[in-house]
Amino acid sequence: MKTEVKIRDEERLLLELCRLEFSDEHLKKIGSLTGIVRDWNYFSTLANVHGVAALAWHNLERHHLLSVIPEGVVLFLRGTLMKSLIRNAFNTESMGEVLRLLNKRISKLFY
Repeated sequence: MKTEVKIRDEERLLLELCRLEFSDEHLKKIGSLTGIVRDWNYFSTLANVHGVAALAWHNLERHHLLSVIPEGVVLFLRGTLMKSLIRNAFNTESMGEVLRLLNKRISKLFY
C-alpha cells in the first residue's frame, strides 16, 4: 500500500529557503511559492520550531521577497534574526572571558 505524503506550500517554501546558495531555478520556485502561500502564521511557526526563522528571513530579504509577505510575519522573522545576533554576541563575549581566564591560569602554571 502506497501512502502519498502531502507537503504543504508553506513547508515547501521553508525547505527551499533552507540553503546558502540559490540557482535561478530555486529563486523562481521560491518566488512562485511566496505568491501562493496562504498560511503565513503556519510558515513562521514552522520556521521558528525548526530553528531556521532567522535563515528564512535572511534569504527572503536577500532576494527581495519580503514585500509579498504580511508585515507581522516579516517582523516576527526579523525579530528571530535579532535574537540570534544578540545571543551570538553574548556567547562570543562570554567565550572571550573564559579564554582570558584560561590564558591567565596557563601563564601562571608555565611562566
